[in-house]
Amino acid sequence: MKIWIDTNILIDVLKRRTPFDIPALQILELCETNQIDGYISALTVVNLAYILRKDYTPGQIKQIAKVFHKILYIVDVTKEDIVNAANDTVHTDFEDAVQISGAIRCDIAYFITRNQKDFQNCPFMVCDATEFLQKS
Repeated sequence: MKIWIDTNILIDVLKRRTPFDIPALQILELCETNQIDGYISALTVVNLAYILRKDYTPGQIKQIAKVFHKILYIVDVTKEDIVNAANDTVHTDFEDAVQISGAIRCDIAYFITRNQKDFQNCPFMVCDATEFLQKS
């Protein structure tokens, strides 16, 4: 099963945001053990580096990126994703629209996020980490 993991889910793990970190970590463990295929945008890795710069050293951030590369599929952002996002009249957040385009291109089944309201009207199921674990 293919799932797309939104940036906020990874931040929950890396910043140890209780109570969201435990189910988010469980999803990453499912990816690491090849029980599900986890996808993230290359944009997510860059955003994480920016968001985490006050909590982690540059070396630690690079190590995090290496770990994610081993357990997740990191999807390039394409020109098509940018054009799709620019033309998206349903999703007003540009970065979300870019991620939606990548997720559609990868034919994912679930989009895992804590920001479900911004991912409505998508051709895949949208849920938070806890909901996904209950369904799978």
